[in-house]
Amino acid sequence: MTTATHSPEGRFWRWVPVLLLGISLLGWSFMVLLAVDDPGFSVEPDYYKKSARWDEQTAQRGANARLGWQVRVHASGPGTVELQLRGARSEPLTGARVQAEAFAVSRASERHAIQFQENTPGHYTAKLPSQRRGIWEFRTQTDLLGTRFTEIARAEFSR
Repeated sequence: MTTATHSPEGRFWRWVPVLLLGISLLGWSFMVLLAVDDPGFSVEPDYYKKSARWDEQTAQRGANARLGWQVRVHASGPGTVELQLRGARSEPLTGARVQAEAFAVSRASERHAIQFQENTPGHYTAKLPSQRRGIWEFRTQTDLLGTRFTEIARAEFSR
């Protein structure tokens, strides 16, 4: 019986496919980690619950339209946001409980629950936990004398 002898060259080439597969797996792992850890990427939280409540959301949009209230949001200082709440006839609405889910559009995965405090009639302020510049979205919910009003407002923070 003869025994086959393998040259050093032959031993090298049998490990090339294993090496290529290993490099490929490392590359894919790195790309998956980048995709999962991207702070600019966001998925709408509780998307399924929100879609299951479509009828409620449609009814709320109808109630918002009937009320005719207006919400305006703007930056009033570093990390401070001011919200103006007006009625259908542009009168200031006072005594409301206003809360919002706020996030910088560029980092939509970092969401903050904030409460607004009334300073002057119809003017409410809140502190943001982040001073990130750019466009922020505020998903507001206003409760006044048993009436609920929701609005999505955006403001740009440049400081």
